[in-house]
Amino acid sequence: MECINGILKTLSGGTSPDIKNLKLNPNLTAKILEFFELDKTVKLTLDVRNLNNDYINAKAVSRSNNEYQIIFNSIYVKNATDLSIARTFIHEIMHVYLYKKFDRMEETEYSDLLKILKQSKSSSEGFMHHSYFADNLIPIIADNLYEWCRQSSLFVSYDYCKKMAWSGLAGIPEFENHPDKSQINRINNNEKTNNYAAKGRNCNQTFVGF
Repeated sequence: MECINGILKTLSGGTSPDIKNLKLNPNLTAKILEFFELDKTVKLTLDVRNLNNDYINAKAVSRSNNEYQIIFNSIYVKNATDLSIARTFIHEIMHVYLYKKFDRMEETEYSDLLKILKQSKSSSEGFMHHSYFADNLIPIIADNLYEWCRQSSLFVSYDYCKKMAWSGLAGIPEFENHPDKSQINRINNNEKTNNYAAKGRNCNQTFVGF
C-alpha cells in the first residue's frame, strides 16, 4: 500500500502543463489528477481486484459522464515493480482523461480525437484508441515516466522509459511493426514480473483499494 501511495503522490506533483492541447510536458499526469481533485462534479476512483486475465495490468472505465475508475489487476500489482506500476497508471490516466473529453462531447476543441474515440468505443479491441496513443502520446507517457523516475531517484534512461511507454499497445499495427518490438516486450515483461533484469524496485504490496 505504501508503495502504491508513493507512486501516486509523486505523479501528483509537478508543474502546470498544457492539457488542452496535450503538449509534451513531463507532469501532465499531475495536472490531470489535479483536475479530478478540484472539479467536484467529476469523480475518479481507483481500485484493485482480480481481473481474471494475467495479461491485463489495469483498465480505465467510464461509469457515466462524471464518474471514472482505474482498476488495477491484483495479480499484476503483487508482482510488478514500482516502475511498471507508474507506467501503467500514466497510461490509464490518459485513457480516463480522453474518455472524459468524449463523454462531455467537446466537439469544437477535440473533433478529430472524438471521432477516433467514437470509433474506438464501438470496437471491442479498441485498436483505434490505442493507435491514437501510438501516434500522439508515446512521448508524453515517456516524459511523465522519466520525470517520475527522476523524482523517485530511480536512474533509468529516457530511451528505457520510451520503450516502456509502448506497453499495452500490442495488436495495433504501429506496435506490431515496431523495429524494437521484441526489446519492448522483454523490458516490459522484466518490470511486470520484477525479475533479475528489472530496473524498477520491488513493489510487492497487498493492495485492497482506495
